[in-house]
Amino acid sequence: MKTITRKSILLVFLTFLTVFPVISVAVVANVPKLAQEERVSFVVGEGGTGAMLDDWDPAIATTGNFGSLEPLVWANWVDRQAYPMLATGWTIHPRRDEGGNTGGVAAISFTLRQGVEFMDGLKFNASVVKWNFDRMHAITQQNTVPHKRWQGNWWFDPSSVAHRFTEHWNLTWGLSDPFGNGKVPIINETIIVSEYLVNFTLNKYAATPQRFSNLPLISSKEYAAFATDVIRGYSGQGVDHCVGTGAYQFVYADNVVTNTQYSVKNENYWNKDYLESQGLFVVDDAYVRWYATSDARTTALLAGDIDSSGWQAQNKLTDMDALEASAYHTLYPTEYDPSYTTVQFSCKENNDKPIGVFAGSPYDGWSLRDYWPTWAAANGIPGVPLAQGVNKSVRQAISYAFNYQNYMDVQYADIGAVRCDSPLGAECVWNDGTVPGYDYDVIKARETLLNDPYYLAKATARGLDVNSATSEWNGIAGTNPINTFTYLDGGTPHKLATLEKALNDLGFAMNSTISTAIDTQWMHTKKAMQFDMFSYIWPSDPLYPMDWMGVGMNLLYNSYAVAIPSLYNFGMLQNSSIDILMANIPFAGTAAQPLYNELCAMLYREANHLYIAQAQRGVCVNSGWNVTQAALEQGGGRWVRTEQLGGARLTAAPPAPPEIPGYPTLILVLFSFAAILGLGYNITRKRKKY
Repeated sequence: MKTITRKSILLVFLTFLTVFPVISVAVVANVPKLAQEERVSFVVGEGGTGAMLDDWDPAIATTGNFGSLEPLVWANWVDRQAYPMLATGWTIHPRRDEGGNTGGVAAISFTLRQGVEFMDGLKFNASVVKWNFDRMHAITQQNTVPHKRWQGNWWFDPSSVAHRFTEHWNLTWGLSDPFGNGKVPIINETIIVSEYLVNFTLNKYAATPQRFSNLPLISSKEYAAFATDVIRGYSGQGVDHCVGTGAYQFVYADNVVTNTQYSVKNENYWNKDYLESQGLFVVDDAYVRWYATSDARTTALLAGDIDSSGWQAQNKLTDMDALEASAYHTLYPTEYDPSYTTVQFSCKENNDKPIGVFAGSPYDGWSLRDYWPTWAAANGIPGVPLAQGVNKSVRQAISYAFNYQNYMDVQYADIGAVRCDSPLGAECVWNDGTVPGYDYDVIKARETLLNDPYYLAKATARGLDVNSATSEWNGIAGTNPINTFTYLDGGTPHKLATLEKALNDLGFAMNSTISTAIDTQWMHTKKAMQFDMFSYIWPSDPLYPMDWMGVGMNLLYNSYAVAIPSLYNFGMLQNSSIDILMANIPFAGTAAQPLYNELCAMLYREANHLYIAQAQRGVCVNSGWNVTQAALEQGGGRWVRTEQLGGARLTAAPPAPPEIPGYPTLILVLFSFAAILGLGYNITRKRKKY
């Protein structure tokens, strides 16, 4: 047996050193290119918690699909117009003018985009569009939660417009409640004209293409089993979730532990080639990360943990100065929030007025004050009194006594705001600026109050008149107030202080309650009615103000909205003249402007709201990204469309590229050098031996 010597071991080792670098280089040379490249990610920070986002199904939700779903059109917040998405164009078919009704729309036809596929391979065409809208009707028709969550967007009460029925537009058939929900659908029928042409006939007198931006489309193949029911949450139910035609394919949503949602680039996206040719659609991995507080979200933005986050009055970024000064962040102001900051008044005279909508019920002819003890007991607040309410003279006086500019300068010093000088909102297309509202004027406020004999007597008994010093009015408010009002605030200290100052300047005192859960604890439960006034940010629509004012959603002003338990007219405003105006405006076509002006003037006289301001909205984005105008406009005001981005994240210390599998080059060089020296030494020794 041959003896193994130290020289033999050394020779084997040196041979290994020689061969190893060659093998390593060969292995590295065959590593796929993808492994050497870093995937591009984009992280959006949102306020709240992921648990708040419980649904994505477009029949019951308007967000939560993470760029996976697309509608026929998208609506631009800049000019309020519709632009092509899955539809490339449309034709509006007008109604004939008759019976004083003008500007009606009988149907809208959409030409569909060809060559589009859903993520499951389903071909996009008219059949899929029809299935989606039929499904939406089937779901929102039902009166159980969550089926009716968006019923107000797609259904309306025909009895509210029965006085305008004509020979060729007559919904008498809908008055018998054929669908069992007291309403009829806005869309009468979805008709397939050809494979790429679909026609929507309308029950509503008029509609615009913008309305169709509210329903992103889903795959009728993946969700065939859900043709009449909702898809809940983000997992289970035997289906993939968020299967649409969008630029990003949903992967997961962890709404419990990490509060993160993740989507991946759809390599088969119909607009991929064009976007990439423009240097866009560079993001491979799209994340949404939820933060429980605005401070945490702002800190994450400044630290570079997230690339983008939006702001608005209800969901601010807390250090705008630092973000504006940062070289790594760019602020993009977009629009003034369509929703406006208000104080809602409970109209005293209406709390004691019979509610006619109870006809045929056991409560026919009752007022809210009559009904309140029954309602309060049934809703878990027995013994809690109804608010006394604020009469019209006081509501008007407060509207003059509130210092709007001071409030905006303090409350919105960081993000900016515009005065909401109309019940329609500052940027509504129907607000022509001709209707005078309330300007801050304390003397005029006191004159308005003292024009009411009741309050004149109260003030005179306290030694007050219109010329009394403000300190005298304030002193009475503190020691012997003319009246004391209850107020519910959502945690905005300066609004509370400004309103209290307005009341004190009129000799009134205020008892306030603070709650950050106005929505869930007070509004949705209707328990806010126990306060004389409360703070809120009311939703509105610059294009369809009637949808929120009283005809569509029955929220703010229409007498019909006083109905219990569907109450949303918290002021209990019951004014038949306002009802008639709101019922007639949708039938006036281009002649609606003077009717809107008359409506605004009437609402100002009623003063059941204190219209204050609309805050600036916008989005902050890491400065390395190329944010196109399309990214901002399609983002909707507080977001950016990820596929419309170019560039890359800008960081103070760019992250190192991912390591290439194998061994570092320095080690390979050292091994090679040692092998050469070893072989040279071994050869030299052998030569000396011989």
